[in-house]
Amino acid sequence: MAERDDSVRHDIRITTNDWVYALGAVTGVGGTETRMSEAARTVVRRGGRVRAVIWSASRDTSIVRMMEDAGVEVHTTQSVLSYLFFLGASRRAAIFTFGLRPSLAARLLRFSIRRHGSVLSLRNGLDAGWSAWMHRVDRLSSRWQDGYLVNSQAVRDHLIKWGAKPDNIFLVEGALSEEWFTPADHIKRSRPVMAMVGNDRPEKNQLFGLKTMLRLEPSSVAIRVYTDNATRLREAVDQHSSLVIDFIEQRRLGPSDFDDIDILVMPSLSESLPRAILEARARGCQIVTSNVGSSASMIDTATSSVVDGFEPSEWETAFRRAIERHRVARRVTSHMIRTTGDYVADIDRITRGLTP
Repeated sequence: MAERDDSVRHDIRITTNDWVYALGAVTGVGGTETRMSEAARTVVRRGGRVRAVIWSASRDTSIVRMMEDAGVEVHTTQSVLSYLFFLGASRRAAIFTFGLRPSLAARLLRFSIRRHGSVLSLRNGLDAGWSAWMHRVDRLSSRWQDGYLVNSQAVRDHLIKWGAKPDNIFLVEGALSEEWFTPADHIKRSRPVMAMVGNDRPEKNQLFGLKTMLRLEPSSVAIRVYTDNATRLREAVDQHSSLVIDFIEQRRLGPSDFDDIDILVMPSLSESLPRAILEARARGCQIVTSNVGSSASMIDTATSSVVDGFEPSEWETAFRRAIERHRVARRVTSHMIRTTGDYVADIDRITRGLTP
Protein backbone atom coordinates (compact mmCIF):
# COMPACT_ATOMS: atom_id res chain seq x y z
CA MET A 1 0.00 0.00 0.00
CA ALA A 2 1.18 3.50 -0.73
CA GLU A 3 1.77 6.08 1.95
CA ARG A 4 -1.20 8.30 2.60
CA ASP A 5 -0.93 11.97 1.67
CA ASP A 6 -2.45 13.77 4.64
CA SER A 7 -1.85 17.25 3.24
CA VAL A 8 -4.91 17.18 1.02
CA ARG A 9 -8.68 16.87 1.22
CA HIS A 10 -9.14 17.69 4.90
CA ASP A 11 -11.54 20.47 3.91
CA ILE A 12 -13.89 18.16 2.01
CA ARG A 13 -17.48 18.27 3.22
CA ILE A 14 -19.60 15.17 2.95
CA THR A 15 -22.09 15.71 0.15
CA THR A 16 -24.35 12.81 1.11
CA ASN A 17 -24.53 14.40 4.58
CA ASP A 18 -26.51 11.56 6.13
CA TRP A 19 -25.15 8.13 7.01
CA VAL A 20 -27.06 5.42 8.89
CA TYR A 21 -25.52 2.33 10.47
CA ALA A 22 -27.72 -0.75 10.99
CA LEU A 23 -26.25 -3.17 13.52
CA GLY A 24 -27.49 -6.42 15.01
CA ALA A 25 -26.87 -7.81 18.50
CA VAL A 26 -23.21 -6.82 18.74
CA THR A 27 -21.46 -8.66 21.57
CA GLY A 28 -18.03 -7.07 21.13
CA VAL A 29 -16.30 -4.28 19.29
CA GLY A 30 -14.31 -5.59 16.33
CA GLY A 31 -12.35 -4.08 13.49
CA THR A 32 -15.42 -3.23 11.40
CA GLU A 33 -17.12 -1.36 14.22
CA THR A 34 -13.93 0.52 15.09
CA ARG A 35 -13.26 1.39 11.47
CA MET A 36 -16.76 2.76 10.88
CA SER A 37 -16.83 4.71 14.15
CA GLU A 38 -13.65 6.48 13.03
CA ALA A 39 -15.29 7.15 9.66
CA ALA A 40 -18.33 8.56 11.49
CA ARG A 41 -16.13 10.91 13.46
CA THR A 42 -14.77 12.29 10.20
CA VAL A 43 -18.25 12.66 8.68
CA VAL A 44 -19.48 14.58 11.72
CA ARG A 45 -16.36 16.76 11.82
CA ARG A 46 -16.99 17.73 8.20
CA GLY A 47 -20.57 18.76 8.83
CA GLY A 48 -22.43 15.53 8.12
CA ARG A 49 -24.71 13.43 10.29
CA VAL A 50 -24.38 9.78 11.32
CA ARG A 51 -27.11 7.79 13.05
CA ALA A 52 -27.13 4.17 14.18
CA VAL A 53 -29.80 1.66 15.11
CA ILE A 54 -28.56 -1.24 17.24
CA TRP A 55 -30.51 -4.35 18.21
CA SER A 56 -29.97 -4.09 21.97
CA ALA A 57 -32.01 -3.73 25.15
CA SER A 58 -29.26 -1.68 26.81
CA ARG A 59 -27.33 1.45 26.01
CA ASP A 60 -24.61 0.50 28.48
CA THR A 61 -22.49 -1.40 25.94
CA SER A 62 -19.05 -0.84 24.47
CA ILE A 63 -20.41 -0.38 20.94
CA VAL A 64 -22.89 2.32 22.05
CA ARG A 65 -20.20 4.16 23.99
CA MET A 66 -17.76 4.02 21.07
CA MET A 67 -20.33 5.24 18.56
CA GLU A 68 -21.56 8.06 20.76
CA ASP A 69 -17.98 9.12 21.46
CA ALA A 70 -17.58 9.49 17.67
CA GLY A 71 -20.61 11.76 17.46
CA VAL A 72 -23.09 9.12 16.26
CA GLU A 73 -26.76 9.49 17.25
CA VAL A 74 -27.53 6.01 18.60
CA HIS A 75 -30.96 4.38 18.82
CA THR A 76 -31.25 1.01 20.58
CA THR A 77 -34.26 -1.28 20.33
CA GLN A 78 -35.38 -4.88 20.44
CA SER A 79 -38.60 -4.18 18.59
CA VAL A 80 -38.71 -5.34 14.97
CA LEU A 81 -41.21 -2.60 14.08
CA SER A 82 -39.10 0.10 15.74
CA TYR A 83 -35.98 -1.15 13.97
CA LEU A 84 -37.71 -1.18 10.57
CA PHE A 85 -39.34 2.19 11.20
CA PHE A 86 -35.96 3.76 11.95
CA LEU A 87 -34.54 2.47 8.66
CA GLY A 88 -37.67 3.29 6.71
CA ALA A 89 -37.61 6.88 7.96
CA SER A 90 -34.04 7.28 6.69
CA ARG A 91 -35.20 7.58 3.11
CA ARG A 92 -32.39 9.70 1.72
CA ALA A 93 -29.58 8.41 3.89
CA ALA A 94 -26.75 6.14 2.86
CA ILE A 95 -27.39 2.98 4.90
CA PHE A 96 -24.50 0.71 5.89
CA THR A 97 -25.45 -2.67 7.31
CA PHE A 98 -23.35 -4.75 9.73
CA GLY A 99 -24.20 -8.45 9.37
CA LEU A 100 -26.77 -10.50 7.50
CA ARG A 101 -29.91 -9.79 9.56
CA PRO A 102 -29.61 -5.97 9.48
CA SER A 103 -28.78 -6.26 5.79
CA LEU A 104 -31.93 -8.28 5.12
CA ALA A 105 -34.00 -5.70 7.02
CA ALA A 106 -32.62 -2.86 4.87
CA ARG A 107 -33.07 -4.87 1.68
CA LEU A 108 -36.68 -5.67 2.61
CA LEU A 109 -37.43 -1.98 2.99
CA ARG A 110 -35.65 -1.19 -0.25
CA PHE A 111 -37.89 -3.75 -1.98
CA SER A 112 -41.16 -2.66 -0.34
CA ILE A 113 -40.95 1.15 -0.23
CA ARG A 114 -39.47 3.83 -2.44
CA ARG A 115 -36.08 4.95 -1.19
CA HIS A 116 -33.75 7.59 -2.60
CA GLY A 117 -30.64 6.70 -0.64
CA SER A 118 -28.22 3.81 -1.05
CA VAL A 119 -27.87 0.52 0.83
CA LEU A 120 -24.41 -1.01 1.19
CA SER A 121 -23.56 -4.20 3.06
CA LEU A 122 -20.30 -3.97 5.03
CA ARG A 123 -18.30 -7.14 4.52
CA ASN A 124 -14.90 -6.85 6.19
CA GLY A 125 -14.52 -10.54 6.99
CA LEU A 126 -14.72 -13.94 5.33
CA ASP A 127 -18.07 -14.89 6.87
CA ALA A 128 -16.71 -17.34 9.43
CA GLY A 129 -19.54 -19.49 10.72
CA TRP A 130 -21.83 -18.84 7.76
CA SER A 131 -23.70 -21.84 6.40
CA ALA A 132 -24.42 -22.46 2.72
CA TRP A 133 -28.04 -21.38 3.12
CA MET A 134 -26.96 -18.03 4.59
CA HIS A 135 -24.83 -17.42 1.51
CA ARG A 136 -27.78 -18.34 -0.73
CA VAL A 137 -30.13 -15.98 1.10
CA ASP A 138 -27.52 -13.23 0.91
CA ARG A 139 -26.99 -13.75 -2.82
CA LEU A 140 -30.69 -13.96 -3.74
CA SER A 141 -31.65 -10.85 -1.75
CA SER A 142 -28.63 -8.82 -2.85
CA ARG A 143 -30.61 -7.46 -5.83
CA TRP A 144 -32.39 -5.17 -3.33
CA GLN A 145 -29.23 -3.44 -2.20
CA ASP A 146 -26.67 -1.34 -4.06
CA GLY A 147 -23.67 -3.49 -3.31
CA TYR A 148 -21.03 -4.65 -0.87
CA LEU A 149 -18.40 -2.40 0.71
CA VAL A 150 -15.29 -4.50 1.38
CA ASN A 151 -11.85 -3.76 2.81
CA SER A 152 -9.63 -6.30 1.06
CA GLN A 153 -9.16 -8.27 -2.14
CA ALA A 154 -9.59 -11.45 -0.09
CA VAL A 155 -13.18 -10.49 0.76
CA ARG A 156 -13.89 -9.46 -2.82
CA ASP A 157 -12.70 -12.85 -4.09
CA HIS A 158 -14.74 -14.59 -1.39
CA LEU A 159 -17.97 -12.82 -2.40
CA ILE A 160 -17.41 -13.54 -6.09
CA LYS A 161 -16.93 -17.21 -5.24
CA TRP A 162 -20.37 -17.19 -3.62
CA GLY A 163 -22.02 -15.57 -6.63
CA ALA A 164 -21.79 -11.82 -6.06
CA LYS A 165 -21.44 -9.67 -9.17
CA PRO A 166 -17.99 -8.04 -9.36
CA ASP A 167 -19.49 -4.69 -10.40
CA ASN A 168 -21.48 -4.61 -7.15
CA ILE A 169 -18.42 -4.98 -4.92
CA PHE A 170 -16.67 -1.77 -3.87
CA LEU A 171 -13.17 -2.16 -2.44
CA VAL A 172 -11.94 0.62 -0.16
CA GLU A 173 -8.89 -0.29 1.91
CA GLY A 174 -8.93 1.29 5.33
CA ALA A 175 -6.39 3.62 6.87
CA LEU A 176 -5.74 4.28 10.52
CA SER A 177 -6.38 7.66 12.08
CA GLU A 178 -3.45 9.99 12.63
CA GLU A 179 -3.07 9.17 16.33
CA TRP A 180 -1.56 5.82 15.32
CA PHE A 181 1.43 7.52 13.70
CA THR A 182 2.46 9.86 16.51
CA PRO A 183 6.06 9.37 17.78
CA ALA A 184 6.61 7.22 20.84
CA ASP A 185 9.54 6.44 23.12
CA HIS A 186 9.63 2.66 23.14
CA ILE A 187 11.13 0.90 26.14
CA LYS A 188 13.50 -1.96 25.35
CA ARG A 189 12.25 -4.76 27.60
CA SER A 190 14.54 -7.66 28.48
CA ARG A 191 11.47 -9.91 28.59
CA PRO A 192 9.21 -9.08 25.63
CA VAL A 193 5.44 -8.80 25.94
CA MET A 194 3.65 -11.24 23.62
CA ALA A 195 -0.05 -10.50 23.17
CA MET A 196 -3.19 -11.66 21.40
CA VAL A 197 -5.84 -9.10 20.51
CA GLY A 198 -9.41 -9.89 19.53
CA ASN A 199 -12.86 -10.98 20.65
CA ASP A 200 -13.26 -14.54 21.88
CA ARG A 201 -14.87 -15.98 18.75
CA PRO A 202 -14.14 -19.43 17.26
CA GLU A 203 -12.48 -18.07 14.13
CA LYS A 204 -9.96 -16.11 16.23
CA ASN A 205 -8.53 -19.42 17.46
CA GLN A 206 -7.29 -17.82 20.67
CA LEU A 207 -7.25 -21.01 22.73
CA PHE A 208 -4.78 -22.56 20.29
CA GLY A 209 -2.62 -19.45 20.38
CA LEU A 210 -2.64 -19.31 24.16
CA LYS A 211 -1.81 -22.97 24.66
CA THR A 212 1.04 -22.69 22.18
CA MET A 213 2.48 -19.65 23.95
CA LEU A 214 2.37 -21.63 27.19
CA ARG A 215 5.06 -23.92 25.75
CA LEU A 216 7.57 -21.08 26.24
CA GLU A 217 9.72 -20.66 29.33
CA PRO A 218 8.27 -18.20 31.91
CA SER A 219 11.56 -16.28 31.98
CA SER A 220 11.53 -15.64 28.23
CA VAL A 221 8.26 -13.82 27.69
CA ALA A 222 5.30 -12.08 29.34
CA ILE A 223 1.90 -13.10 27.94
CA ARG A 224 -1.07 -10.76 27.61
CA VAL A 225 -4.54 -11.32 26.15
CA TYR A 226 -6.89 -8.48 25.18
CA THR A 227 -10.40 -9.83 24.60
CA ASP A 228 -14.07 -9.15 25.22
CA ASN A 229 -14.57 -12.11 27.57
CA ALA A 230 -11.68 -14.14 29.00
CA THR A 231 -13.74 -16.66 31.00
CA ARG A 232 -13.20 -19.58 28.63
CA LEU A 233 -9.50 -18.85 28.21
CA ARG A 234 -8.92 -18.51 31.96
CA GLU A 235 -10.62 -21.83 32.64
CA ALA A 236 -8.52 -23.56 29.99
CA VAL A 237 -5.16 -22.50 31.41
CA ASP A 238 -5.85 -22.43 35.16
CA GLN A 239 -3.38 -24.62 37.07
CA HIS A 240 -1.69 -25.74 33.87
CA SER A 241 1.10 -23.21 33.59
CA SER A 242 3.76 -21.54 35.64
CA LEU A 243 3.40 -18.47 33.41
CA VAL A 244 1.35 -15.59 34.77
CA ILE A 245 -1.06 -14.50 32.03
CA ASP A 246 -2.49 -11.00 32.04
CA PHE A 247 -6.09 -11.04 30.77
CA ILE A 248 -7.52 -7.63 29.91
CA GLU A 249 -11.22 -7.54 29.05
CA GLN A 250 -13.46 -4.98 27.35
CA ARG A 251 -10.64 -2.54 26.61
CA ARG A 252 -10.61 -0.40 23.52
CA LEU A 253 -6.97 -0.45 22.50
CA GLY A 254 -5.12 2.66 21.45
CA PRO A 255 -1.56 3.41 20.33
CA SER A 256 -0.17 3.40 23.87
CA ASP A 257 -1.47 -0.15 24.38
CA PHE A 258 0.41 -1.38 21.32
CA ASP A 259 3.49 0.51 22.52
CA ASP A 260 3.40 -1.91 25.48
CA ILE A 261 3.29 -4.94 23.15
CA ASP A 262 6.43 -6.29 21.52
CA ILE A 263 5.03 -9.30 19.64
CA LEU A 264 1.45 -9.58 18.35
CA VAL A 265 0.12 -13.11 17.87
CA MET A 266 -2.71 -13.67 15.35
CA PRO A 267 -3.58 -17.39 15.09
CA SER A 268 -6.90 -16.79 13.29
CA LEU A 269 -8.63 -19.43 11.20
CA SER A 270 -10.35 -16.74 9.12
CA GLU A 271 -9.47 -13.09 8.54
CA SER A 272 -9.82 -10.47 5.85
CA LEU A 273 -7.66 -7.42 6.58
CA PRO A 274 -6.98 -7.67 10.33
CA ARG A 275 -7.07 -4.24 11.93
CA ALA A 276 -4.85 -5.42 14.77
CA ILE A 277 -2.06 -6.06 12.26
CA LEU A 278 -2.43 -2.54 10.86
CA GLU A 279 -2.22 -1.11 14.37
CA ALA A 280 0.71 -3.32 15.38
CA ARG A 281 2.74 -2.34 12.32
CA ALA A 282 2.02 1.34 12.90
CA ARG A 283 3.48 1.04 16.40
CA GLY A 284 6.45 -1.14 15.48
CA CYS A 285 5.37 -4.50 16.92
CA GLN A 286 6.61 -7.78 15.55
CA ILE A 287 3.80 -10.01 14.25
CA VAL A 288 3.33 -13.78 14.16
CA THR A 289 0.24 -14.55 12.08
CA SER A 290 -1.53 -17.39 10.35
CA ASN A 291 -1.61 -17.34 6.56
CA VAL A 292 -5.25 -16.34 6.07
CA GLY A 293 -6.93 -13.58 4.08
CA SER A 294 -4.64 -10.65 3.38
CA SER A 295 -2.53 -11.14 6.52
CA ALA A 296 0.60 -12.36 4.74
CA SER A 297 0.65 -9.39 2.36
CA MET A 298 0.43 -6.92 5.24
CA ILE A 299 3.55 -7.83 7.18
CA ASP A 300 7.26 -7.32 6.68
CA THR A 301 8.79 -10.79 6.66
CA ALA A 302 12.14 -9.30 7.72
CA THR A 303 10.66 -8.49 11.12
CA SER A 304 7.63 -10.78 11.37
CA SER A 305 6.49 -14.33 10.55
CA VAL A 306 3.67 -16.02 8.65
CA VAL A 307 2.90 -19.58 9.77
CA ASP A 308 1.20 -22.00 7.38
CA GLY A 309 -1.14 -24.36 9.19
CA PHE A 310 -1.58 -24.91 12.90
CA GLU A 311 1.13 -27.30 13.98
CA PRO A 312 2.04 -26.18 17.54
CA SER A 313 5.75 -26.85 17.05
CA GLU A 314 5.90 -24.52 14.02
CA TRP A 315 4.19 -21.75 15.96
CA GLU A 316 6.54 -22.30 18.90
CA THR A 317 9.50 -21.96 16.52
CA ALA A 318 8.07 -18.69 15.18
CA PHE A 319 7.58 -17.41 18.74
CA ARG A 320 11.19 -18.22 19.69
CA ARG A 321 12.42 -16.53 16.52
CA ALA A 322 10.44 -13.40 17.43
CA ILE A 323 11.84 -13.42 20.98
CA GLU A 324 15.40 -13.64 19.65
CA ARG A 325 14.69 -10.92 17.10
CA HIS A 326 13.41 -8.70 19.91
CA ARG A 327 16.67 -9.26 21.80
CA VAL A 328 18.97 -8.18 18.97
CA ALA A 329 16.93 -5.76 16.80
CA ARG A 330 15.47 -2.34 17.37
CA ARG A 331 11.78 -1.59 17.07
CA VAL A 332 10.78 -0.12 13.69
CA THR A 333 7.42 1.54 13.04
CA SER A 334 5.90 1.37 9.59
CA HIS A 335 3.94 3.91 7.56
CA MET A 336 3.55 1.52 4.64
CA ILE A 337 0.05 0.58 5.82
CA ARG A 338 -1.36 4.00 5.06
CA THR A 339 -3.49 4.29 1.97
CA THR A 340 -3.62 7.12 -0.51
CA GLY A 341 -6.61 9.39 -0.58
CA ASP A 342 -9.38 9.84 1.91
CA TYR A 343 -11.34 6.87 3.23
CA VAL A 344 -14.57 8.75 3.97
CA ALA A 345 -14.45 10.73 0.72
CA ASP A 346 -13.91 7.49 -1.21
CA ILE A 347 -17.04 5.97 0.35
CA ASP A 348 -18.96 9.17 -0.25
CA ARG A 349 -18.13 9.06 -3.95
CA ILE A 350 -19.50 5.52 -4.07
CA THR A 351 -22.77 6.44 -2.37
CA ARG A 352 -23.22 9.54 -4.56
CA GLY A 353 -22.74 7.38 -7.64
CA LEU A 354 -25.46 5.02 -6.41
CA THR A 355 -28.01 7.67 -5.45
CA PRO A 356 -30.51 8.66 -8.20
